[in-house]
Amino acid sequence: MGASLRRDGSSVFIPENRWSFFSALSAGWIISEEAFMQSLSFVDMLKIRGSFGQTGNQEISPVATTDGFTGWARYGSRENLVGSGDNVSRIGNEDLTWETTNAYDLGIDFELINNRISGSVVYYQQNVTDMILNVPIAQSSGIFSGGPSISANIGDMKNFGFEFLLNTVVIDKNDFRWDVNFNFTTNRNEILTLEESL
Repeated sequence: MGASLRRDGSSVFIPENRWSFFSALSAGWIISEEAFMQSLSFVDMLKIRGSFGQTGNQEISPVATTDGFTGWARYGSRENLVGSGDNVSRIGNEDLTWETTNAYDLGIDFELINNRISGSVVYYQQNVTDMILNVPIAQSSGIFSGGPSISANIGDMKNFGFEFLLNTVVIDKNDFRWDVNFNFTTNRNEILTLEESL
């Protein structure tokens, strides 16, 4: 069994959202070593394992939490030019925080018949919360320099599936060996929530 707890910080967020904790836990049980399994002579190894782990994503622009301005030397119509001014080029989002992925897996590893058959079956799932995406801003807002969008935590997603691995030794005689390996994986993504606007 193993466990860890990590505290990560990123200067791209405002101080109140800068730090977050991420944990991990793993455990395994070799069932084949238990007394009640000794009568099954064809089982060389049988293990159940599981794990949980968190990771954080802070891949945003260093200025995503602050407003930006573009200076104009002169603006107005040809007949009525006005002195210098500033145009809002970027809207910052101070509410931005870590995007978090919670990953789980539960698996069985096995070796049978003097290791002639081995493999594993695993179920995995990843839950992503507070996904960081760019949200479009209406052109009528007047934000047109640098792209009409704002970074925000606006969604949750689930990714899950099975992984199946099977290795077999079909023939192992003298100087000839024939192995057959089979690998099968399923994967499915689901968007659980997605805000279209702030």
